[in-house]
Amino acid sequence: MAIAPIGEDTVVYSDESDYAANLEMAKNLRQGKTTHESLQNLEKVATPDVKTIDEVVTFLKLDVKKAIKTLVFMADDQPVVVLMVGNDQVNEVKLTNALDASDLRPATEEEVVKLLGANFGSLGPIGLAEDIKVLADLDVEGLENAVVGANEDGFHFKNANLNRDYRVDEFLDLRTVEEGELSPDGEGHLRFTRGIEIGHIFKLGTRYTDSLDGKVLDENGRQKSIIMGCYGIGFPVSYPQLWNSTVMKTG
Repeated sequence: MAIAPIGEDTVVYSDESDYAANLEMAKNLRQGKTTHESLQNLEKVATPDVKTIDEVVTFLKLDVKKAIKTLVFMADDQPVVVLMVGNDQVNEVKLTNALDASDLRPATEEEVVKLLGANFGSLGPIGLAEDIKVLADLDVEGLENAVVGANEDGFHFKNANLNRDYRVDEFLDLRTVEEGELSPDGEGHLRFTRGIEIGHIFKLGTRYTDSLDGKVLDENGRQKSIIMGCYGIGFPVSYPQLWNSTVMKTG
């Protein structure tokens, strides 16, 4: 990456170390949560006309970090529920990589109603079918007495607790970092800037060779799919004048 104000990508870097990454891959330092809360009884409460996280915590007079946001994605046409704390944003690149998915998209409201029985704004992790994969960001682990949707329009649960009330199949780094957070190496804070992609490398795996039946024989004479990768030179595609000038100068 080359730092430049016209860059299309967001580069995240530490102001005190050499850590740097594209926003799609950047991490922050996760600090374990310690709590001495006693687990409270699960309580279903009416939350009429309340849908967003901010509306929920305002209505219930709670800290936003006590709320769990439930998102639903379709990964290669299979449903995946993702849990995030408060207003944290899921990083779809991290999620795609974690699932090793060829195609990832947010579920439609029709799909969500069919899977969870409620519309957006009332979704939660309690009572999900066993065949639905549930992933959660690292910050969800250790969160006690949380607020979650009740999978019933206009209702939420207070005091939801992991394992007692809902399950998580795997905890992963799924969060988009924010400026000012601690660098993952513990040195300095994260800063954002713009950058132009100069070069790139992609690990394609067997996504294309499987569809083309591209095979090789291994040392034991067994057929295996060819593993592909690619690399190339990047350019700022939304700045045609700069691109045309570069083409003219380089031939």
